[in-house]
Amino acid sequence: MDNIITAKNICKSYKIGEDSQVVLRDVSIDFPKGSFTCIMGASGSGKSSLLYILSGLDAYDTGEVYFNGSRLPDFSKENDKELSKIRCNNFSFIFQFYNLLHALTVEENIYLPLLLAKKDVKDYTDKINRLLEAVGLTEKRNKKISTLSGGEQQRVSIIRALVAETEVIFADEPTGNLDYDNSNKVIDLLVELSKKYDKTVILATHDHEVAKRGDKILTLKNGILI
Repeated sequence: MDNIITAKNICKSYKIGEDSQVVLRDVSIDFPKGSFTCIMGASGSGKSSLLYILSGLDAYDTGEVYFNGSRLPDFSKENDKELSKIRCNNFSFIFQFYNLLHALTVEENIYLPLLLAKKDVKDYTDKINRLLEAVGLTEKRNKKISTLSGGEQQRVSIIRALVAETEVIFADEPTGNLDYDNSNKVIDLLVELSKKYDKTVILATHDHEVAKRGDKILTLKNGILI
């Protein structure tokens, strides 16, 4: 199976005053196309930092990241437009706190990545209808996000990630703000729909039950892949 994302010898540290805190130490890993990989680790283990580096959202000290065999540009002001274009066309994101716009409706939030990619939302009407039905939100498509529960908002985030024609979904603690029942429902949907739409999922979590749903579990401890 071909690898869609590859990280080679990634090192990352943060400056805290005069001190330097290392969060990733020589991390190398391949992510096959169509796989569902869970990155586990306690708070501060480096899992979110790795997710942001793989998706071109954060800089790193040394190493290389490849997408479909081509090296991602370094995270810098000079490369901002190029990286933004790569992210917009190839990556989708699901965050712990949803990152939805509360002043907009469910449907309007789903449209956003399509509009940013300059795509005609009319071409995606059928797909959006199917996804809304699949997650049980058809009757709430015109409701403001602020009226939805946490579990419902995360389901909107999943639809938003799936509707765009991107190859990779990055999910950072997508169940971290949900109760047990809603957590299971969200992961069930993400596993089922990502397979149906042939997405590669890279998910960061501290929850063993969530991680067990992936095809592969990676564990970070003190910045080291073990």
